[in-house]
Amino acid sequence: MARPQQFDSEALLESLRETFLDLGPGASTQELAKRAGVSEGTLYKRFGSKRRMFTEALRLPELEECAWFTSIPARVGVGSIEEHLCQIGEGMHRYVSELMPCAQMIGANGKLRPQDFARLLGGDEEAPPFANIDAMTHYFEREMALGRVRETDAGGLARLFIGAMVHDVHLRLHFPDHVPGDSSTVARRVARTIADLAVVPSGKRSKKPTLGRSA
Repeated sequence: MARPQQFDSEALLESLRETFLDLGPGASTQELAKRAGVSEGTLYKRFGSKRRMFTEALRLPELEECAWFTSIPARVGVGSIEEHLCQIGEGMHRYVSELMPCAQMIGANGKLRPQDFARLLGGDEEAPPFANIDAMTHYFEREMALGRVRETDAGGLARLFIGAMVHDVHLRLHFPDHVPGDSSTVARRVARTIADLAVVPSGKRSKKPTLGRSA
């Protein structure tokens, strides 16, 4: 039989949240544990990593648990690219909409140093912003290899797509009464524009080898 928890999960999360908001993401696990009245070992047993402590305490979404993100590889080579981009864009918009207000709130208290935030999120290849760019870049690269997307800078195309979603979230956060349409409308508009610019019409696609699903 598992031993009962010796702490209240909600109280623990609230304590971590208050400490992170007070000291910023650079708060040490020793200080987090001290203020919560538990040991550092308890924190790591409960959360596994400091990043997880931060995301759960601030109620931030985890990119690796978002269906729109994890589904990207399986979208290659099948169906409508415009529809895929629309669905990815809607999910990405929701994700950033949850993330951005909290990030701005933390930054506004003057305790946030850029290096603390970067250290907490992980290395370039691990941090969510870079993981998102890498996933979309790889998606466009594979579609180019299949002849479904015109040969161009896949990374630039990924940044255009992601940037449009993030920019709309930013506008809605600061000018909610002046942005027409909803997030779905914006995702559709951006997806259609990317498709018009980059997708090769089916009748003009050259024959290329089919990529393995695990590539």
